[in-house]
Amino acid sequence: MDAATAAAEWRDREGAEAQRRLLEIARAIAKTYAVLHERGVIHGDVHFRNVLVGSHGNIQLIDLGMASAAFSGSSLPSAPERGGVPFFFEPELASAYLTGDTAPPASEAGEQHAVAALIYFLMTGAHWQDFRLGRDAMLEDIATRAPLSFRDRGTSPWPELEAVLGRALAKQPTGRFPSLRTFADALEGVPLPPSAVRSPARTAALRPILERALDLAGLDGSWNQTSLSPAPTTSLNYGSTGIALGLLHVAQRRRDAEFLALADLWTKRALREIKNTEAFYNSDIEITPEVVGESSPYHSPSGVFAVAALVARAMADPLGMAEALAGFLDATRRPTIRLDLTLGRSSTLLGAAILLDAILGNNLVDPAPMRSFGDAALAEIWQAIDAKAPIATADVEYLGIAHGWAGFLYATLQWCRVSRTPVPTTVERRLEELAAFALPSGRGLEWPWVLHRPGEPMTMAGWCNGTCGYVFLWTLAHRLLGHPRYLDVAHGAAWRSWESSEPTVTLCCGLAGRAYALLNMYRNTGDRVWLDRASGLARRSERDGYIPAEYPHSLYKGEFGLAVLAADLEEPDQAAMPFFEPVGYQI
Repeated sequence: MDAATAAAEWRDREGAEAQRRLLEIARAIAKTYAVLHERGVIHGDVHFRNVLVGSHGNIQLIDLGMASAAFSGSSLPSAPERGGVPFFFEPELASAYLTGDTAPPASEAGEQHAVAALIYFLMTGAHWQDFRLGRDAMLEDIATRAPLSFRDRGTSPWPELEAVLGRALAKQPTGRFPSLRTFADALEGVPLPPSAVRSPARTAALRPILERALDLAGLDGSWNQTSLSPAPTTSLNYGSTGIALGLLHVAQRRRDAEFLALADLWTKRALREIKNTEAFYNSDIEITPEVVGESSPYHSPSGVFAVAALVARAMADPLGMAEALAGFLDATRRPTIRLDLTLGRSSTLLGAAILLDAILGNNLVDPAPMRSFGDAALAEIWQAIDAKAPIATADVEYLGIAHGWAGFLYATLQWCRVSRTPVPTTVERRLEELAAFALPSGRGLEWPWVLHRPGEPMTMAGWCNGTCGYVFLWTLAHRLLGHPRYLDVAHGAAWRSWESSEPTVTLCCGLAGRAYALLNMYRNTGDRVWLDRASGLARRSERDGYIPAEYPHSLYKGEFGLAVLAADLEEPDQAAMPFFEPVGYQI
């Protein structure tokens, strides 16, 4: 990303970490220009779009069309006509333009002033002076006016940094540092200001959304007092089962028995609704047995029984849990659609992993039937996968979590992690095939939505078919298989999940699902920057996001998913994307 975009992320935050990251960018830019000068080159066109910041803070300078030799006798071309962006002109160039004299050639001292002006802009979000309108007035300001203080810019004072920048921005070249290297060394000596201690609130912006949802789902709320509409009214994705699961998340994060009782109430409602004609299907939105099958936890009674088992586990009700688990196993015998994670066999395998995680942490319910089911499902899935050609030519054209190869692999790895079953021998080959489709994008990576389609690859950031779903896969692959490269790929997916400007909010397709991906990255790396970025996506959801109005109560397709995210952000170390990540009884 260009330097202004990279710096803006940290300026939007408060606290020592944000200021440390800003200072790291400033130091890296100064060092990079110092290296360029030491190699005998003056860049000649300093501004933030010509400085790129990589995902690890590495700096690249681009657009050397105005570059020139730093000393006579060089084999480089002679200095071109001066150019650049006026905000970064040095005073001696501005003075020459004012008087009509020949513009001085680009120099090391002049470029030091430009780099300092750039760093000032990145640190404060504004230029070093409120330049007047008009060419001559602006040039006169550059030539004569002193830099404004950080306080004047509405930024916390930073005396040591302001002193270093003030010297580099001196009006006379002799007043600046002897070289860009000494300027860079001076930046290395700048300490963080002692007042930089506060971190941004993570949940304040979403709290009204959470409280509104809790009111609507409460005993006297409109969702509880009327039938949910439109259909599907009961499924985990769209209806009452999803509300029950969301309330379970709230109860667990807040350790609140009242919300657990409310989750149990919604679970019993979902169990009563199982046989209703509109419980799981709605042809108007193409949710039919022919499209979504009859056994996926996301779209069928198996999901109702799965959530009932999780609620019973939280309520310390082993009998209720055993009955619900039996119902889940019976419901998964219905027909499935293909292999995929939201409709097909991988969905029931992932459901089994989530439930086995809860069973093994309980010691009061026999895990053998669930183990037997999961092992059989794993064998069935990999018999089908091993019969397929390499991903590039196979008959499965989707790559993502919800419907494609990433989902097959993720469900497999989750089952193997929870059950401690050996990972199938061909998993790593399929992971490498999938990794080969990654496309660079900004500081990150993304994957085509589908293969074998003409034109440019279609991509998205959301969970279902897009980049953020891959974060969960690659962190899990790294955890189980240990290859550092898998974590590198996860970082790439996380960067793209953070940087995308797509405004949709939902868990399935939008910002809420992307926030859960960054929470996953935080838990797997311990790097709190990913926690802050997850919170940033949540705040963006509330401020700028697009929320579909048809299913406000839907966990995966409506605003309710954002409310559940708000509760999970209150306890981010325990957060888990609903019915996609095991809750964590078996760590």
